[in-house]
Parts: sequence; structure tokens; C-alpha cells
Amino acid sequence: MLLPTDAFAHVPHLLGKIIEPEQSTFRITRAKYDEWDRAARAAGQPENWRRSHEDREATRVATLARRLNRDLWVFAYGSLMWDPAIHIVEIRPATPQGYHRSFCLKIEIGRGSPENPGLVAGLREGGQCQGLLFRVPASAVDRETDIMWMREIVFDGYVPAFLHLETNLGRLEA
Repeated sequence: MLLPTDAFAHVPHLLGKIIEPEQSTFRITRAKYDEWDRAARAAGQPENWRRSHEDREATRVATLARRLNRDLWVFAYGSLMWDPAIHIVEIRPATPQGYHRSFCLKIEIGRGSPENPGLVAGLREGGQCQGLLFRVPASAVDRETDIMWMREIVFDGYVPAFLHLETNLGRLEA
């Protein structure tokens, strides 16, 4: 199991409050994308309403190219904090210096429409915010980042990047 009890050693108050990956509705598959595509077409969205699988995969491969065969730290600052949908083995509180959480991204599907877009959180330069770091073991990085990219990199709004974050155990890149 890749959400073991000892993953909560640095955040024991969160034990039992983070959704297990296999229980998450955000553990997205390509079959879920097929459902979304049907709903988008029924709602009048164009064929290119989202990034293609090929484009999304290209961003994942490029982002992770220099991090093969290593554990991966993922920074969560929004819904990923309580529902990461990925298998992790460690959680730490973290703060990225120079970035703050902002509801700055518009979404026209799901919680919004073209006439009335919804907002989702992103990071913007300036300030700081607290969040959580999740450690994905090297053996699971390929599978779990595929799932995470399907969840997060649906549109062009998010740009994957590695930042230095402060934790109570030192600085990490995530």
C-alpha cells in the first residue's frame, strides 16, 4: 500500500483525513477522458476543448526527463492536499518562497461554462503559501505521474515546474 501510516510521521494530525488513492474520483483514466469528451461534445465544445493525450504526455516526459529513477516530491496547495489521487509514501508540510495560491485559472467545463467560467487555484509569483509535499517512490513515479497529469494537465493553464520549497527538515525541490 502506497499511503502507509508512516507516511504521516511529519503530519500525524492528517492521518485518516487524506483520501486513499484508490478511493479518489480524481484517479483519472483514459476511459474517463472518453466520458469527458462525449460530455464536451454534447455541450457544444469543439474537438480541441482539452489538451491531446500526446501533448499532455509530451509535457510529462519533458518535465521528468532529468529525474528518472529517483523519488519525486509533488507540492500540493489546493485539492491535491486532501485528495492527491496518487500513491505516496511520505508527507511533509512545505512552503514555496516567492509564490502564493490564487484562484487565477478559469475553467469552462465541470464547475464552469463558456458563459460563466469557474475558477481553480494556481500559483502566482510573489508572497508565499503553505501546502504539503508528497513523496512518490521512484518505482511508482511513471504510473503515478501519468495519473496526476491526466488530472491536472487537462488544459493549457498549468505549467509544470520544479521549485525549491522549505520544510521543517530542510529545503527540497518539488
